[in-house]
Amino acid sequence: MVLASASFAADAGELAFNACTMCHSIDPKVNDLPGPNLAGVLCRKPGSLKDFEYSEGMIAFAKLHAVWTPALVDEYLADPGKMIADTPMELPRGSNTPEKRRALVAYLQQHGGDAAKACPN
Repeated sequence: MVLASASFAADAGELAFNACTMCHSIDPKVNDLPGPNLAGVLCRKPGSLKDFEYSEGMIAFAKLHAVWTPALVDEYLADPGKMIADTPMELPRGSNTPEKRRALVAYLQQHGGDAAKACPN
């Protein structure tokens, strides 16, 4: 039953991630979008992609957080501007419900490699 639940969450996560694809990708080879690549984002240091120019707010945020945990991603997605005042990230209307955020985090874990799958909450 747990596998079915995880599979359902990942499918719902793929649908939720579709709202992100104008700015983000989970394909590690794609680096020409307005937002940072999200491949392996879970358990990665915030603001740490080598060739991405982060906002001053994200740089300050990164000094306070060791890694993006599932819980931290969920909190950020709930209200990006509250956590990082100068973030250019905007979420499509209706895309940040608790259910969609959980599904999106499950999707990032499923497609983020071994580190993401093992990332603690």
